[in-house]
Amino acid sequence: MNTRRLLCIGLMGAALAACSGLPSIQAGNGPAQRNVPNSNPQTAAIAYDVLLDPQTGFTRDARISEAGTQTVLALRESYGKPTKKLQGVPSYYDSRFYDMASR
Repeated sequence: MNTRRLLCIGLMGAALAACSGLPSIQAGNGPAQRNVPNSNPQTAAIAYDVLLDPQTGFTRDARISEAGTQTVLALRESYGKPTKKLQGVPSYYDSRFYDMASR
């Protein structure tokens, strides 16, 4: 397997590990509480709720949604510079890397 593929699998594996650990962080005792100046348990709890919101937050399995990727591509086409017509989702995301990283 070439270096670029191994790097993609490694990055996806790191994202998977990070997202799977989010639910176990205790609000008020996690990294936000320790590393953000002037934070308090209430703001840490709000940040935690935003990060794990079922509709807009990170998922535990770190899976990239096709609908979300399509939205990103549409936004790039509309607002990106230079203006560019983009290909479909499969041209930019190959779920086989996720599958290999999540084994």
